Amino acid sequence: MLDSTDAGDLSAVRDHTRELIESASDVDGPVLIEAPPNSGKTTNAIRLAREAEKPVTYLARRIDLYEQAEQKAEEYDDLRYERIPAPQRDCETFLGDNDGSATAVQRLYEKGYSGRRIHLEFQDYAPCGMYDMAHTILEVTRSDLSE
Repeated sequence: MLDSTDAGDLSAVRDHTRELIESASDVDGPVLIEAPPNSGKTTNAIRLAREAEKPVTYLARRIDLYEQAEQKAEEYDDLRYERIPAPQRDCETFLGDNDGSATAVQRLYEKGYSGRRIHLEFQDYAPCGMYDMAHTILEVTRSDLSE
């Protein structure tokens, strides 16, 4: 843990964040790393993903942080990553860019329907083609469970 003197030193904060992320790789199970902005979470998470012998899931609250993580991951030829689709970012219907009902799908989402469920069960409202992606993800998940 940082003491009050080190907390004002960005280098010390970044070192501490790196140590937290490195220690998280030794834990069996999920770990949540919370640290201040600009403390090195993304940089160290991508470095850990490259060095780890197990998958790393990187979640962020903002799209620009996902984009930053993707840019950092692309710096390494030996690192493979996948971005989980999000309706607000990837769905033409949600964005109002096709003949679907943006209002209907947004209302369903606000009521708690997942993006996958909207695309699987309400294709008339969401003709954006993400049904195929949602269906493929569902099939992969099912096949993983049967192995």
